[in-house]
Amino acid sequence: MNFETQNYFKALVESLPDIVWSFDQHYKLTAANTAFFDLRKNTYQQDLEIGDDFFKGVPQAGIDKWKPIYEKVLKGERLIIEDERDVNRQHAFVEISLNPVYNEKKEVIGCMGITHDVTRIYEHEVALNQYRKVVDKIIKSADYSILPKISKILVFSQQLNNPNNKNKDDLATVLFMMNNELLELNKELTHLIALSNGAKNL
Repeated sequence: MNFETQNYFKALVESLPDIVWSFDQHYKLTAANTAFFDLRKNTYQQDLEIGDDFFKGVPQAGIDKWKPIYEKVLKGERLIIEDERDVNRQHAFVEISLNPVYNEKKEVIGCMGITHDVTRIYEHEVALNQYRKVVDKIIKSADYSILPKISKILVFSQQLNNPNNKNKDDLATVLFMMNNELLELNKELTHLIALSNGAKNL
């Protein structure tokens, strides 16, 4: 890669909102964009420079978590890892793409990583799943509660409109039962409207 191409490549990497870095097989940092350096400084209060140990300033728990993963990449595996972390005091969900770096002889000489913030996508998926649950509740409620109540009310209506049914006590009983079903139906519909309005706000 000539000097001019390197400059274009560096400008391209710097323009990305993603965090981009690479290290060699000895975990020496070989390249990184500003987003990476900013994250490391904010997370570990540690300035890192090209040539430094990639794990400089990282607590042992972090090394224990990530080193076995990076070792797989240094053996030639390509990995995509989902992770949760606090970034600038905000909880975030990230997707980390890890790829081996090869030399001309097709030997692995390092690892390149790209960390992409997927918090918005994750939040949209959570909201969509909540919306689906609400829709499922509405459908089940319609199947198991509302439609049977409507059927009962229609039966009561037919009894009230039956010209052969002239017994006032029977008609009063039917009217009472019909009224109860209407009250229950009103409660159910009010509940579903509240669920529906909640779903709109997701």
